[in-house]
Amino acid sequence: MRKYIEPRLRRDFGGIISAYFDFLKGNFKEIINMFVGYNGVFVIFILVSVYLMITGVVAIAIAQNSYSIGGSNAEESAAIMTGLGLILLILVMLVATLLNYTLSSAYVSLYEIRKVNNIPRKDAWEKAKRHLGGIFLVALVAIGLYFLYIIVQVILAFIPILGSIISLFIGLGFNAWISLTIFSYVHE
Repeated sequence: MRKYIEPRLRRDFGGIISAYFDFLKGNFKEIINMFVGYNGVFVIFILVSVYLMITGVVAIAIAQNSYSIGGSNAEESAAIMTGLGLILLILVMLVATLLNYTLSSAYVSLYEIRKVNNIPRKDAWEKAKRHLGGIFLVALVAIGLYFLYIIVQVILAFIPILGSIISLFIGLGFNAWISLTIFSYVHE
C-alpha cells in the first residue's frame, strides 16, 4: 500500500513530477478501471464517426470523377454523411473530454478528502454525476469562448513566429482554465 501524497504542498518542478508518478503508482488500478470502461464506448463512437467521414469523402470523390454514376444526389448524400460524421466526432470528443475532466476531478477530490489510495470508482462516478448539470453550463461557456479563441487564432496565424508562440500559450491557458474550472467546481 502506497502512502498518501499531499497534493497541496509547494514543490519545485521535479517534486511535482515525482509526486505525480507516486500518485499514479498508488492509484493505478482504480484509475485504469474507471477510465478504460467508458472510454472504450467513446472509442467505438469515434471509429463510427471517422468511418462516416471517410466514406462520405470517398463517395464525393467518386461522384465528382464519374459522370455515369449518381450525379448531384450522390454528392449531396455523401456530403451529408461527411457532415454527420464530423458532427458526431465533435460531440463525442466534447463529451469524452468533459467526462474525463469531471471523473479525474472527482477522483482527486475524493483522494484528498479521504486521504487513502484506490478510491472506488463507484464513489467517483457518484460525485461526478452530482455535478454534471454545472459541468454542462461550463461546457456551454467554453464553447462560446472557443469561437472567440478560433478568431484570435486566425488573426495570430498572420504573424509568422511570434503568432505561433502566442497561439501556443493561449491554447495552453484556455485548456488549463477549463480543467481548473471543472476541478474547482467538482471539488466543492
